Amino acid sequence: MPKGKRKERRIYKERKSQQPVVSDDETETLDTVSAISSISDQQATITDGSTDVEAEETSVQENLEEKLQSCIEGISQKSAKGRIESLHSLRAILSQKYLIEIVSQNKMTITDCLERSLKKGSGEEKSTAALCSILILIQLGASEEREEVFKSLYPILKVVLSDTSIPLTARASCAEALGLCTFIAAEETKDFEDVITFLENIFKLAFAKSPQNCSADFYMLMNCAVGAWTLLMSVASDSFCWSSRETHLCKLYDLLSTADMELRITAGEAIALIYEIARANDDNFKGQKFDDLCMSLKALSTESNKFRAKKDRRLQKSSFREILSFVETGNFVVDSRQIKVNAFDTIVVETWSLQIQYNALCHVLGTGMSIHLQENHLLRDIFDLGPPVALDSIPSSKCSKQERHMIHDAAFKARTKSRKRLRDIKAVVTAGE
Repeated sequence: MPKGKRKERRIYKERKSQQPVVSDDETETLDTVSAISSISDQQATITDGSTDVEAEETSVQENLEEKLQSCIEGISQKSAKGRIESLHSLRAILSQKYLIEIVSQNKMTITDCLERSLKKGSGEEKSTAALCSILILIQLGASEEREEVFKSLYPILKVVLSDTSIPLTARASCAEALGLCTFIAAEETKDFEDVITFLENIFKLAFAKSPQNCSADFYMLMNCAVGAWTLLMSVASDSFCWSSRETHLCKLYDLLSTADMELRITAGEAIALIYEIARANDDNFKGQKFDDLCMSLKALSTESNKFRAKKDRRLQKSSFREILSFVETGNFVVDSRQIKVNAFDTIVVETWSLQIQYNALCHVLGTGMSIHLQENHLLRDIFDLGPPVALDSIPSSKCSKQERHMIHDAAFKARTKSRKRLRDIKAVVTAGE
């Protein structure tokens, strides 16, 4: 062997003999200290990460406010295409987030632009502006400003809805907007009754036309008119509903035979609501043609015509099973009707009135319904949830994904070191035997 390599081996042995010997207890202590140190470092990382998340959320909120301000400026531009795009963006932002401060500061500007779009815009512009008017009133919520905005938009919505020269899709959106805006902002009982009568005159057109001559847009208009009428009937005075119950039942009974599935379901829900209101005054109320009505509802709940889409058949069957059960027995089906808002609040839907109101608001807000239920004073008041709960007071039921990953990683490292030490001890004992 060369002399150089012998020298290197001798130096290596000398250094190894000078290293201190660590006992098993000391090794275990070092492993424990190492694991604790690792977890502490990771917790510090998590703390830094939460600070970064808060900063990121603040940045997102600021960007959202800038986008909203840009949309408010965009709906007043001269270009029709630009106005429509800005209205669509405005609708998306207002439905997803609760931004009361900015909307309140710019309410007059937004209202003036919406009025101009409803009066002079194209069909698509009128339709989007009508839906934005609902969202503005939802944002203003329980404040006194909503009544001022409602009084400005209310007559225009009625004019557009009754104008037969305007596209049916725009009139359908105005029918939905008129119903929801009245539901949110009207204070006088007379306003509710006037709009109910006005909407009733709109969907009377469904009786005058032959089913063969009706287009999909016409059915959309009728469906929105009946839906808005039903929403307002859910909060109308008992005397008004009771006095016209028979007339309404006969009209709605005829709508069950229309060709449009959504209109049939909306008419069925309206029938269930009338029975709910009527039976609050008379437990044994049945009404005229009760047997014929039950037979029609049963036929719709078991219909299996192959020319209808499978999804439509399933939806129709489930809807009319609930309606038939309520009309026959008076029992509202409460299965899967508990809507969890957060750790403290849950909405229990146990009446047709509450279900119709919830569905109407869901149709406008979409996926933003959960955000508004947590933060919007108006929606929390409608569903008796009380004042909004601070997010800091809501207990976190589980760790975040990052925290779980850090904890598992630290436990894995500590477990690996412990098992390695045990394997070394076992190997020494085996060699000694």
